[in-house]
Amino acid sequence: MLRKVMTVVVIAGSLVLSYLILYAAEFKQHTVHVKSLFQHPLVETVTSYAVAILVALALLLLVGMPEARGGSMATLIACTVTLALPASVGAAAGRLIT
Repeated sequence: MLRKVMTVVVIAGSLVLSYLILYAAEFKQHTVHVKSLFQHPLVETVTSYAVAILVALALLLLVGMPEARGGSMATLIACTVTLALPASVGAAAGRLIT
């Protein structure tokens, strides 16, 4: 039960931290030529976190530690979410540079 709560806390923290890095830091947005749903700050944050989750899962499955690959599904999920935290922060910081 505690592992599930901690996983949800890490996911929520990652999303909030990514959002704060991008939009609460008074990030000046580029001019958007085509307005769409994908240009909304919340959608961009969730999309970048989804990509971070997929990259973290791929890295764990390809070169990850044996506990993540050979253990239970709960362990794989916990490791993936933990690895996605620095990935999402890095993606948000990289977005500031471009």
